[in-house]
Amino acid sequence: MFLDQFGFEGVEFNELFGFDPELISCVPGPHLALVFCYPYREKAFEYRKGIYGQLVASDKGIVPKWAFFTEQFIANACGYHAMLHAVLNNLGKIEISANGYFAKMIEQFKDKKLKSEETEEIEESTSSQCSSEDFVSRMTDFFSKISLEGSETDVSGKIDHHFIVFIVRDGHLFEFDSLQKFPRDCGPSTNETLLLDAGNICQELMDHLGEISCSAIALCAKEN
Repeated sequence: MFLDQFGFEGVEFNELFGFDPELISCVPGPHLALVFCYPYREKAFEYRKGIYGQLVASDKGIVPKWAFFTEQFIANACGYHAMLHAVLNNLGKIEISANGYFAKMIEQFKDKKLKSEETEEIEESTSSQCSSEDFVSRMTDFFSKISLEGSETDVSGKIDHHFIVFIVRDGHLFEFDSLQKFPRDCGPSTNETLLLDAGNICQELMDHLGEISCSAIALCAKEN
């Protein structure tokens, strides 16, 4: 429903029933992203804070130039951010319909508080001459401005469940968490082992939190 309404074509979400290789093999590929949902308690907040704090301390807290990344400022908007992270970091494999909600949303936001030169950049970003890196850079700035309107300074205590996303880029697995300030490099991976490698990280999180009430869906390219 989300993909159809937004006008993202050639992809679909499929439910993942577990991270065992046998269950992963049931999910049709190619696999583009894993979206993981888990209960967000105080224990989860402290655990995640420690992981990302170590990256900041070691000067690894950066957003790659190729990445579309937006930080969450509104409570319970993590699912929306997760879907955008999953889709817009796979632009080369996804078509955007000119008649879809995403294209129309860009037009509507042009009438808001963005300066004229900023809206011109958004128009340029949808042209065929614009590179993928230029597009995601402009979209990141664009959605960051939108998210900041009516922003809240602390959303962590208001969230019951949280969504994070995993994708593969340049031979590495990256985790996108909208409550953080940058995506996390989780180490080497491939498109073929994306779900397995991301599943291992999700399983570690579940084991640490002692939670089994989690769910996952995979963004997959449709077979022609």
